[in-house]
Amino acid sequence: MEQNSDTKSFDSASALIDYLGIGRPTFYRRAKALNISTSKGIYTSRELELLKEPLSNAPKNKNASSYKDDIKELTEQIEQYQKQLEQDKATIEQQQEQLSEKDEALRQAPSAEYIELLKHSTETAENTVKNTNEQLRAKDTQLTALTKALDQSQRLQSDLQMKLDKARLELETVHQDNSSEPVTKTEDNKEQVNRTQGNTEQKGFWARLFG
Repeated sequence: MEQNSDTKSFDSASALIDYLGIGRPTFYRRAKALNISTSKGIYTSRELELLKEPLSNAPKNKNASSYKDDIKELTEQIEQYQKQLEQDKATIEQQQEQLSEKDEALRQAPSAEYIELLKHSTETAENTVKNTNEQLRAKDTQLTALTKALDQSQRLQSDLQMKLDKARLELETVHQDNSSEPVTKTEDNKEQVNRTQGNTEQKGFWARLFG
């Protein structure tokens, strides 16, 4: 990967994805949404910053589809962090097991050279465990933030869906009212015509009777 002050170049999309620290589906979805080519090889610092950030952080007009994309992306990120946490925990357990084995070996053969080697190995392992624990805490914090963002997106999507359902019901009610109005008017007109004919027949009868 070559770079200057404003741009970075990558040999492949996989190298770029590893640099960004995101999943492949997330990378292609963000690149498509941001209109950034996935095959040009050279990217500006601004493009890399945008690709690192979740799409939910970018200002845009929200709709049901965009919320679903946000939820999907956040879910993928949470799964990725969880997998990384499991890997880090497995690494810590392995290192702790190695420390136990070396400690047992020290008790069985406590030579000066071996003690010095074991001391150095123990310090290295302890530093590795310390760094890994710090990374785990940072990732736990990121996971908590992602979970909150996911919960917020789900609530917003639910609220939006309720508003859409309400608007659809109002449209259906208006449509039904408009459809029934002509029928009512037609029946009223028929009743009025019948009353008029009845009055005319009665007048004709009395006129004939009394001349």
